[in-house]
Amino acid sequence: MCAETESGTLVGLGFADGLVQLVDRRARAGAAPAASMLAHANSAVTHLSMRQGSGGEALLATAASTSVKMCDMRSSFADEIHRSPNISAAAAHLSQDVVVVGSRRQNLKLFNLNARKRITIKAHSDFWGSRMGVVNCLHFHPSQPLLAVGSTND
Repeated sequence: MCAETESGTLVGLGFADGLVQLVDRRARAGAAPAASMLAHANSAVTHLSMRQGSGGEALLATAASTSVKMCDMRSSFADEIHRSPNISAAAAHLSQDVVVVGSRRQNLKLFNLNARKRITIKAHSDFWGSRMGVVNCLHFHPSQPLLAVGSTND
């Protein structure tokens, strides 16, 4: 679940069957969603965020162990950003067009949505062994380009 930060009237919802819906909170209870599309067939939506400045029309939807997609709610088109069977966590920055995807293979992939560039950060190991386990949570600072990463510790 995610909400538009500018006005707070639009709410994005992700479901276990891969459906993504955009709901206007100002509408009466029981009203049809403002937009709806199937982003991930047969995969649960595990992370959902709205792209800033889109008016709720662009949602980033992630299905664990499947893919990360940018969903255009106006045309019901989903553009796949990344596909991998090892996706374990994802996060999108609120004020910049940056998305990060964490994997079970101890690495992070940062995507710039405007330039379609990818940066990979891999775990290193020394004589003590690996310093990073499976990435299980990611979060960006709301206004600064800072990323927090949580992982399991074996």
